[in-house]
Amino acid sequence: MSSTLVDNQGVQYLLDLNAHLLYSNNNNGTGYQPIMAGVSAANVDATGNLYALNYNNHEVYQHGTGLFWQPILADVSALGTDGSGGLYALNYVNHQVFQHDVATDWRIVGSNVLALATDSSGFVYSLNGANQLIYQHDTGVYWHVVGTGSVALATDRSGGLYAQTNNNMVYQHVSGAAWNLVGVGVNQTAVDRNGYLYGVNSATQQVYEHDAAGIWHLDANGISQIVSDGGGYLYGLNPATGQVFEHDTGTSWHFDGVGVSQIIGDGSGTVYALGAFNKAIYQHDTSTNWHIIGGGADVLSNNGSGSLFATINATGTMFVHNYGTVWTPVQTPVPNWTVVEGSQNANLYYVYAGQKHLISSYIWQQLGQPTSTIVTLPQLMVDQILTGTPFLFPY
Repeated sequence: MSSTLVDNQGVQYLLDLNAHLLYSNNNNGTGYQPIMAGVSAANVDATGNLYALNYNNHEVYQHGTGLFWQPILADVSALGTDGSGGLYALNYVNHQVFQHDVATDWRIVGSNVLALATDSSGFVYSLNGANQLIYQHDTGVYWHVVGTGSVALATDRSGGLYAQTNNNMVYQHVSGAAWNLVGVGVNQTAVDRNGYLYGVNSATQQVYEHDAAGIWHLDANGISQIVSDGGGYLYGLNPATGQVFEHDTGTSWHFDGVGVSQIIGDGSGTVYALGAFNKAIYQHDTSTNWHIIGGGADVLSNNGSGSLFATINATGTMFVHNYGTVWTPVQTPVPNWTVVEGSQNANLYYVYAGQKHLISSYIWQQLGQPTSTIVTLPQLMVDQILTGTPFLFPY
């Protein structure tokens, strides 16, 4: 997938997302020359300045001349422009959306954001990881709701906006609050570096590619989990063999690892794997290279904020990953707790010692006394508990 850009000096640029190379044609007769590698996004704003996001170090750079680039924002997982040329960036550490003003000035226009996307009409959208609502940006810090109950948000190569819901449905955005159902039984979705949308049905262990006509094409069998990294490289796990495969094109995949029980990504676009036998946690580097960043885990999860969690079942201990090899304990409940609601939801409910507890933003809160019946709290009640807002029964 490639796109062309023109800056305020009339210089043309070519972004090759397959190779992650940004080229410049400065009209000196030498044609296009590479000026930055590792690029996952490049945009020209309303002032005609060129910006690029490097997915290796997660820095946003502003282009000067030639090979000179000025870093202006760190810890970024998404970069885009709206229809007016406004530049937006998502910080995966604090989950805030920044809008660029001038020079190196940025202002916060959104919080609690799990995903940021721009459609073909130039509208900017965000997915709130806490309440699973999709917002369309208006102006300044103002957004309005256009979708609910979503756990993933992305745009494909044509600028179509797609949302995966918490009941395994995929919808394509039409306009306003209108969405068309385009997929059912989809447990995970991902967009690759060429802008193609993929979905996996964990029950049938099949991966499908979605085309411009709205048709899903079978791409792979025996795959139960998929994830794409910050560069748009797509990975799949075969649970029967414990093998990890990286997607090439079409129905072609190549081997990338073995002995794995789970793969997952965090908000930075980094891919991780859980060892099936040694319970080690691996971070993917390049090609078939992985390195250990932790161990002793039984489950890896993502709580809807993009943070990575590791759980030790024997003790009920949960840790949150702070990048590198640093892990912070979240809570140590007594043994033999069970998960009530799946990790793809923004809020996780657990039971231990006969009590139901809610985890959100790494804080455990007791929600009731011992009981033999466990029910899932409505999202509205959860939001009110977390914000301290009074509420009335029944719901």
